[in-house]
Amino acid sequence: MSDAESLADEGAAQEPTAKFDQAELVRGWRAYEESQPKASVSLRFAAKTDMGQVRENNEDKFDFYEPDAASLLAARGAIYAVADGIGGAQAGQIASEMLLKTVISEYYNHPSPFPETALVAAIEASNDRIHGLAQMIPERNGMGATLTAVVFREDQVIVAQVGDSRAYLLR
Repeated sequence: MSDAESLADEGAAQEPTAKFDQAELVRGWRAYEESQPKASVSLRFAAKTDMGQVRENNEDKFDFYEPDAASLLAARGAIYAVADGIGGAQAGQIASEMLLKTVISEYYNHPSPFPETALVAAIEASNDRIHGLAQMIPERNGMGATLTAVVFREDQVIVAQVGDSRAYLLR
């Protein structure tokens, strides 16, 4: 092939009215579809904690994250979680707050494409962080929290359970 023919072929590939590669178009469309939610779930929730009549402070915490970006919602879903500081242990309210913030942050920033893997890794990272803090500060030795977390992702529900808090499936 001559240089002139090569340049003509290259110019045709950049021509706005040039023929397109159907396989490339299909691949691009499938990649776009995979980044969009397959199901849209509308959730309403409420949360309330009660410290009861025995404790001086409330060690219960709840948190959630509902991504605005459709691609992040499709990949990771929305997470809702409740943590309860271990009753009577040092700094239970700090542990429960730290647990929730770390789980949510680590879950959405984990590189795995699998939500279950990302959630387990986020819980493990939270445990390591809380344990490390408890080791550094003697007054917080033994601090900890239970966790119940639920991820709603398209048509899936993923539940994570650590400790004696409970999650119920009501039908």
